[in-house]
Amino acid sequence: MAGAVAHEINNPLMSMINLAQVIADRSQDAGLRDLANEIITEGERIAKISHNLLDFTRSTHSAVEICDLTSIVRDAVSLTERLFEKQGISLRVSGLDQSALAQCHPGEIRQVILNLLCNARDALNERYPESHENKSIEIALERSATTAEILLRVSDTGHGIPHHIAPHIFKPFYTTKPEHSGTGLGLAITREIVTRHGGSISFTSSPDEGTSFLVLIPEHPALSV
Repeated sequence: MAGAVAHEINNPLMSMINLAQVIADRSQDAGLRDLANEIITEGERIAKISHNLLDFTRSTHSAVEICDLTSIVRDAVSLTERLFEKQGISLRVSGLDQSALAQCHPGEIRQVILNLLCNARDALNERYPESHENKSIEIALERSATTAEILLRVSDTGHGIPHHIAPHIFKPFYTTKPEHSGTGLGLAITREIVTRHGGSISFTSSPDEGTSFLVLIPEHPALSV
C-alpha cells in the first residue's frame, strides 16, 4: 500500500514542481519567484521521500551476480573520499587485499555502504564541525573465521547513539537529524537490503566514543571450500 501511495503521489507532485518552475521563470515579481522556488524545494524534498519509500517497498528486479565485495567497497570509497577530505574526515580502509565473493545485487550493496558512510559523516560533522585529528571513519572488510560470512564494519568517532534512541534507529521514518536533513529511511532501507541478501546488520555505540555498524553477508560457496 505504501508503494502504491508513493506512485500516486509522484505524478501530481511533478506537475506541481513544473508549474512552480514556470512561475519562477516567468514572474517579474521577486517575492513571487521566491515563493515559487520554495515550492520547488519542498516538492523536491517530498519527491526524495517518495523515491526512498519506493526503494524500501519494492522487491528488486536487478540481476544477482557473483561479486567481489572489495570492488564494491572501493567504488563506494571513490564516490565519497573527495567530499570527506573536503570536510576534514580521515577515511581508513582495510581488508581489500583478498577476495570477498558474495552472490548479491552490487548496486544494492553499494547503497548499503554509502548509507552507512553518510550516517558516519553526519555524526562526525555534528561532533567536529571543523577539522579534528579524531574525525575519522574506518571501513574494514574480512572473512569470518568461524562462519561462512563476510564481515563489513563501518565505524566512526562521532558522539555515539544515545541509549534511548538505539532501539528505534532501524524504524522507517525515524530520524534525529534536523528538519530537511534526512528522511528517516536510510537505515530502514539498509536493513531491508541486507536481510534480502540473507545477511544481518547490528551496531555498537558508546556515548562520546563513536558508533560501529557490522554487516554480515553470506559468502559465495567458492570461498567456503
